[in-house]
Amino acid sequence: MEMIVAQVMDHEGLMCIAFAYDGPCSLEYTRQAFIEPILAPRSTSNHSQQPFNPNQPLKSKMDSFDLANAPPEIRAYATPIILLNLYTNASWLYVYFGMVYRSVKDKSYAMPLYSQCLNIAWEITYGYIYGDDWMLFATFLVTFPTDCLVIWAAIYHGAKEWDRSPLVQRNLLWYYVIGTGIAVALHMCAASELGVEKAFFAGAIGCQAVLSVGYLGNLIQMGSTRGFSMHLWFFRFTGSLTLVPEFYLRVKYWPERFGFLGQPLMLWCCAVFLGFDLVYGILFWYIRRQERETGMLLADGRKRK
Repeated sequence: MEMIVAQVMDHEGLMCIAFAYDGPCSLEYTRQAFIEPILAPRSTSNHSQQPFNPNQPLKSKMDSFDLANAPPEIRAYATPIILLNLYTNASWLYVYFGMVYRSVKDKSYAMPLYSQCLNIAWEITYGYIYGDDWMLFATFLVTFPTDCLVIWAAIYHGAKEWDRSPLVQRNLLWYYVIGTGIAVALHMCAASELGVEKAFFAGAIGCQAVLSVGYLGNLIQMGSTRGFSMHLWFFRFTGSLTLVPEFYLRVKYWPERFGFLGQPLMLWCCAVFLGFDLVYGILFWYIRRQERETGMLLADGRKRK
């Protein structure tokens, strides 16, 4: 038996193979079984992709906010998208200032504690930690301090609403600090898992759903309209509603980047925050009417003239 050493150049470099043969048949078998598979083209399936590298830097570019990078189909709708964005940002900014005013006036609060933590943590994460778009940074530069004012008003003017829970009442500041820190960690985990841009939009929709459910629960639990008003609800509801046509345009004309917004989970979150916000407005109107009727009654039960 003779030993033959064959040198074969594969796709990654020179490979040395040693094999034994005992006649012509064995030599042909060796060529078919060992040499030809090496020279064959490599598969390009997902199994040939590089393994996950924990040291690979996180992609933080959110260039989809610059519509100059968008496909021509969506650039045709640049004006309505910009107008929808402006209305959303302006309406929510108005709601923030309105909540501060109502908290000071009514000695109450409107936004639930955990929703507030998720909201301001979302602004910190994508406005200051990962934000690399100047328009996005400028927006958060305005909304973040205003959101801090909402928290300040809730702590110093809404603490009396927590008479039923002295532990929370005495430690509201720490609840906000710790809750916000935990929420920032949550958003950062989502960014590392989904990518910053996708987590930005998915996190916004998820936080909005939690916020709407919390608002309604807060209204039912308090049984009062303290800390909020009907016109603030209108701007909050319509400011969130304008996100729907914008997201529709992004999904329809830029599916490579925003197709995930049309997935069932995202649609469910949109249905939740719009549905609960609508129910909130109806219930708020009903409670407000009851409060006004009660306020018109005299001590003996007769109505004022």
